[in-house]
Amino acid sequence: MAGASDQAPAAPLQVSAPVSALVTDAVGGNLKEVLMRKSFFLIIMLIVVLWPSVAGCATGGSHERSQRRDAGVALSFDGGSLPMPHDAGSSFVPPAGMDAGFPMDAGAAPSFDAGSFVPRDAGRAEPDAGHPVSPMRESCNGLDDDGDGAADEDFLCPLGRIGELCVTSCGALGDRRCEAPGCSWSTACYPRAEICDTIDNNCDGRVDEGCGPVSDPRLMRIALNPAMRDECPAGWRIRLWFSSPPEESPAGGVLERLVPATIGPTSAITFWCDERIPQWYVWDASDHDALGSGVFSELSLGGTDLRASTRICEDPLSPGTGVRPIIMWDTARRGSCPP
Repeated sequence: MAGASDQAPAAPLQVSAPVSALVTDAVGGNLKEVLMRKSFFLIIMLIVVLWPSVAGCATGGSHERSQRRDAGVALSFDGGSLPMPHDAGSSFVPPAGMDAGFPMDAGAAPSFDAGSFVPRDAGRAEPDAGHPVSPMRESCNGLDDDGDGAADEDFLCPLGRIGELCVTSCGALGDRRCEAPGCSWSTACYPRAEICDTIDNNCDGRVDEGCGPVSDPRLMRIALNPAMRDECPAGWRIRLWFSSPPEESPAGGVLERLVPATIGPTSAITFWCDERIPQWYVWDASDHDALGSGVFSELSLGGTDLRASTRICEDPLSPGTGVRPIIMWDTARRGSCPP
């Protein structure tokens, strides 16, 4: 039996190379530096091992946000909606008043002051009771363009109005007329229509054309001097009182009537104007006969001129109403007033 000194020595401890190197270095006094170097090495190894997982999570989150953004989150404002842009590469500029930094993927519609949103047609004024449409300007056309009830009131005269008495180129009485384009009185003297008075009234070189021979001695014709229109522009209505109601001419027209076979001793003549006050013509008592009054251009019976023999007197059938021309049907009494 061998003694203790004869026992075989124990096998040496097997240490890995790194550990062995560590021990060796530690023995050498560099333990702190070695630990720092090895820790840095371990951190690099962890990053290399874990990086695919970290990158996948980041890509997935970004893709999810992109999907939520591309889904078209609607921004609600002023009763409407504004869809988010579907092009991920485009830039969205919010309307004035909206916070440009609102989260695109918040999942809820951001709110902002509706008063800051101005519609495209906000400056357009709609006509209403508070903004009446301006009336048209008056034009020289005889019409009431501006709707105030009067025609051509901005001019000197209304278009077509017959004006003052004048003498035509053929020596007959005529009148001036309101003409376009400026609604002013004409310098020319317009002739009147032909009447049976042995004068060329219409300046056509003929006298009393169309009159022909008087076939009925009872035909009464009454026409007024054109100057009478100064007091009644629309024209007087001539009334001949054979009886009541009277015979009446159109406004501004000639009165032609047959004298009835049975008639009273006198007949009065009056005039009526619809547009003046008083509406009846007031005669001057100083005028003694119809010719001297200058009112009539014609007052005839069967072609015979009665102007000089028709006196201006008080009407016996209407006393107290003033004077007027009175026709005496009794030829022996013509030229005088009724008793």
